[in-house]
Amino acid sequence: MAYKILYIEDLNPDSIIKKFKTQEFEVIHKEPEDFEDTLDAILKESPDALMLDFRLTSKSARFDAPVVAQSLRTKKSGTYRDIPIVLISSESNITGYYQDFTSQDLFDFVVEKKEFRKNSELHIQKIKSFIESYQKIKTEKFKVHKTLGISLKEYRELDYRIQERFEHIEIKDDVYAIARTINQELIQMTGVLIDEYVLSARLGVSIKSSDWIKLKEKLSVYQYTGILHDVFPRWWMEKITNWWIKEIDNNMPLKRLSATERVEKIKAKTDLTELQPIPLPKHAVSTRYWNACKDTQVALDTIDGLEISTRELKAWQDKEYISINAGLEKEPHEKFLKPFSREKMKTIALKLNNDE
Repeated sequence: MAYKILYIEDLNPDSIIKKFKTQEFEVIHKEPEDFEDTLDAILKESPDALMLDFRLTSKSARFDAPVVAQSLRTKKSGTYRDIPIVLISSESNITGYYQDFTSQDLFDFVVEKKEFRKNSELHIQKIKSFIESYQKIKTEKFKVHKTLGISLKEYRELDYRIQERFEHIEIKDDVYAIARTINQELIQMTGVLIDEYVLSARLGVSIKSSDWIKLKEKLSVYQYTGILHDVFPRWWMEKITNWWIKEIDNNMPLKRLSATERVEKIKAKTDLTELQPIPLPKHAVSTRYWNACKDTQVALDTIDGLEISTRELKAWQDKEYISINAGLEKEPHEKFLKPFSREKMKTIALKLNNDE
């Protein structure tokens, strides 16, 4: 099925549109006029998804993408549309967007133009996945358990606060709100769902192991199959825990074992002899891994992590960390260190300098 994308851009869009030509998309470019004409064009074209540059300048007006998105997201307005909206702009404009906190709940995802061109196949697939996610939410008549790809029984076994979240009046009948909540509060955060790096850390198995793919195949029945699973592979942590108890060791919890001990137990219970434990990272002291660095994805134990705070965590979400090495190297999340972690890093840096 060919999906229609409306791309509103005041500069030459050819280099972006060209990336869609090999995919199942019809891309229509629209130069912005004034705000009202732009809205009229969106309503007239009725696209499956909308792409917007951040700063929209015409001969007669200048307005920003968040203003357009807000009109489309406001449910009781005559311009409301439940379609994915993607913000695609230059690096400087993206920076401006992130400094405007009032705009950050309007778009399904944000991407810088240079990054889009570099990894166009991935970002185009993301647009397709969001389109199909919106469709599934409507097809399933807002039944969250079906949108998540689990049974009603499994849904009711999740943290009750997750269920309360989806029952909130501002979310339960809103396609975009449901998609955003699943993406931002479940998929993008470690907690009930975990990504491949955290899965590797918690099993103690190096992703570089020859049998890592085979191990993932064994665990495929515990993968998340709800909306966006094709672009954001995740596993249900509770199901991984139950697998460990039933298939590997019903006496010793994963968290209490070193990476080597975890790997040896998995090898003893499976035919996967080519699994290797994750080696001890630089500046770390423990291999009882449970997290992955937000910047480098290296496995880490909480005692070796520097806690960061980029958002207010929900009850079902795990704390986020960067590795000591990432902090010392001034990786992107270093600026979000909590005060006690910043002091910890300073102490470590001072000791390293004195040892030299």
